[in-house]
Amino acid sequence: MPVTSRLSLAAKGDQRTEDQGLETRAIEVDVGYKVTDEWSVSTGVRNDLREDPSPSLDQGERTDAVVQVMFDPGAQWRAYGFVQDTLASSGGREDNGRVGAGGSYRPTKRFRLDAEVSGGDLGPGGRFGTSFLYSDRTSVYLKYALENERTDNGLRVRRGNLVSGVKRRLSDSSSVYLEERYQSGGSLTGLIHATGIHFVARERWNLGGNAELGTLRDSLTGAETDRKAFGVRLGYGLDTMQFSSAIEYRRDDREQLDTTVTERTVWLFRNTFKFQ
Repeated sequence: MPVTSRLSLAAKGDQRTEDQGLETRAIEVDVGYKVTDEWSVSTGVRNDLREDPSPSLDQGERTDAVVQVMFDPGAQWRAYGFVQDTLASSGGREDNGRVGAGGSYRPTKRFRLDAEVSGGDLGPGGRFGTSFLYSDRTSVYLKYALENERTDNGLRVRRGNLVSGVKRRLSDSSSVYLEERYQSGGSLTGLIHATGIHFVARERWNLGGNAELGTLRDSLTGAETDRKAFGVRLGYGLDTMQFSSAIEYRRDDREQLDTTVTERTVWLFRNTFKFQ
């Protein structure tokens, strides 16, 4: 929400609860101020809670605060730096102090670079990305991110994610993408092939589909997991209302230590509604 022409406020919160499993909760408030046309300052506070019935060193509550300064001349580049620290923590939660810097640079109208590096209590982190507009209809991209902590549940993890892909607009009403997703570290390592298509029919209706195939390997035991996932999506929009519904199916065939294979299937139903 814009408070004034220079001051803005943002707030968000979410909670996730699993029966006899992990419960997480996160609340965040951020304030941004545009000092001049080029300089801006922002600060924020985030409180998150983890509770797990199984023994875990990552349980407890933690409150972090961050301050960031950005310089954006509105030309080919921009840069920022930030300092983060833990104000309070309980249970087995580790402090999350961090210092980092990043920015983006566009050497041409078609090519862009984004990067960020940081270091702190949970180890080094960073991300790097490139995007290239090959033609008016086709773009290619490459992105890498090194995670110290999962953002969805606050679990400590040391994982790198590399995504390379291409997206092509087939017509004014349809587009398709192909991606290669490689993850290393954490509990599973491997390569996933992904593809998807988006189609707009009769202005108000849109359809989509996606698929994932790949093999992941357990970092400790070497056991392999064959993953297959498919999904479809249907959406409808008016001037003041939007609705979409999606169904996704995933099957994991996981190898056990005794060479047997266990099968796990997951169904996900997602529905969203927006009214202006």
